[in-house]
Amino acid sequence: SSGINAEWPLRPGDNFVAMMGHLVKVDLSGNGLLDLPDNFGNLSLLQHVDLFNNKLTRLPISIYKLKALKWLDVKENPDLVFPSPDVTGLCRDDKECRACAGRVLEFMRKENRALESARQKDLESKRAQKEALKREIEQLEELERLEKKKIKQMEKQREKAKRKAEYEARVKVENAKKKKVPT
Repeated sequence: SSGINAEWPLRPGDNFVAMMGHLVKVDLSGNGLLDLPDNFGNLSLLQHVDLFNNKLTRLPISIYKLKALKWLDVKENPDLVFPSPDVTGLCRDDKECRACAGRVLEFMRKENRALESARQKDLESKRAQKEALKREIEQLEELERLEKKKIKQMEKQREKAKRKAEYEARVKVENAKKKKVPT
């Protein structure tokens, strides 16, 4: 018994990679595959991968996780552009397929590092933008607080001027009354 607790054939939504994590060798040659799942690299025990004669255009970057990979055949995938044939080589024999595995792993590690670096820079940029927005909000809130303070001061000055004008008007009226009253 292989220990696989899956009903065959697989149904849409089944996680093939999770169910097949114990695989050491996989032969997917001649299946007309267009792509591999992005999490293909989670098959961390794989040592031998045969992808001969498919229709792959790219391999998932997650392949860099296949630390045990010793043999990889990707020949007869005429549309494969990632990684390029310069990286994969020809895979004409066992020795070349072993070399292909090493070159593809190294290439994917570099690609993953570059992607992680770009993600990190993007994250740092977004953090910096967030901090800049936070400072701008704080500045606007401070301006609003100062504006409210200024408005309060102006209202106090108006109230003070109004009371002064009322007082002066009363004094004027009282002085006018005093002048009209004969002594």
